[in-house]
Amino acid sequence: MARKTKKEQKFHEMEGTTEYPCEITFTPEELTEKRDRLVSCIKEAEDVTEEKKGVVADYNKQLSELHREQNQLCNDILKKSTNKTVTCKVKFNFDKGEKYVIHPQTGEVIKTVPIDLDDIRLKEEFEAGKHKEGPVNVTLALPPSENVIETTAQEVTNNDDDTNNMDNMDNGEVPF
Repeated sequence: MARKTKKEQKFHEMEGTTEYPCEITFTPEELTEKRDRLVSCIKEAEDVTEEKKGVVADYNKQLSELHREQNQLCNDILKKSTNKTVTCKVKFNFDKGEKYVIHPQTGEVIKTVPIDLDDIRLKEEFEAGKHKEGPVNVTLALPPSENVIETTAQEVTNNDDDTNNMDNMDNGEVPF
């Protein structure tokens, strides 16, 4: 008996269906849809990449701020102090033409600055009785650093004379 080739095979009349992968050629419409989707995917990928850059930049900014604060806190802890703007007393010596910024914790003179016209106006108002309640509000406009005299409490006080003691400044007395 001779073998039958594929062409000669006879199939039974019963047929069925199943899902099975095989290569299918696109129709022109399907190919157009695929091209349009590819363009959309490329654009979306570019958008996500840009969004990612923004998010990463935001995270990097947050991390940078946290690292800066960590460094500041470490320095403050090591020094056991920090530099910050606080309310300081300002004492005047109109005879010498100087005003003194007093450290709020130590009572030391931390800056000596020349008296300006606003200080003279404040003195006249104070002597006329316009500033009877509490200290006058002094705006300290510091001149350029070469004109500011750095000083310590020893330079301003005279320990031989009790009236020049910095402790008396709390009573409203000028140390001279």
